[in-house]
Amino acid sequence: MKQCKKCHINLDTFANQCPLCNSAIESSPDFQSSYPMINDIINKSLFRKIVFFLASLISLSVIALNYFLTPNIRWSFFAVLQIFLSYYVFYNILNGQRKVIKLLLALSFVITFLSIFWDIYTGFHGWSTNYVLPSLCISYGTFMLILRFVDYFAFRENSSYIYLNICLEFVPLILVSLNYAKLNTLIYLAGFFGIINLLILIVFDGSDLKEDILKKMHF
Repeated sequence: MKQCKKCHINLDTFANQCPLCNSAIESSPDFQSSYPMINDIINKSLFRKIVFFLASLISLSVIALNYFLTPNIRWSFFAVLQIFLSYYVFYNILNGQRKVIKLLLALSFVITFLSIFWDIYTGFHGWSTNYVLPSLCISYGTFMLILRFVDYFAFRENSSYIYLNICLEFVPLILVSLNYAKLNTLIYLAGFFGIINLLILIVFDGSDLKEDILKKMHF
């Protein structure tokens, strides 16, 4: 049994932070709870390792694409930075910091705009829209897909950013239709994650989606 000195509550949890105020909680061995301890069904440590492996795999793939397709332009730096930023946020969510998705989305836009600005400044070779933006969508889409099944409460708490992310995943395809990007494997994958996340949202969270939309429209 653990205790939050700030909220004055006792908690049956393996977490190190209070779910109400996010303060550090301490062990309280003298307190005897009348409720059984419920262990986490999901091994979050294992998922952290899986996500780190996926982030590393995607990063190596992006670096390889950069080397073989555009060896004279080092655009993979922006993509790899975004991928590991996604992992960092995922890591913090599993440790109880559930309000960091907003930060991830904000930094994602900053990285994307910086890459597009640098691309335009150097003559616009299209690497920002062809490679960096789709890489952002793939890493963010993978992150959201895993979060949906690992920590559904964090997923629901950040529903607005989830919907925005799904829209973002279709942006590369829109840019292709406007001739600002060219179809490639990364853009196909970004669209694939957009479709998968949209279908999961409709099939598994249809009622919650409807409720969120009604709340945001003040019905």
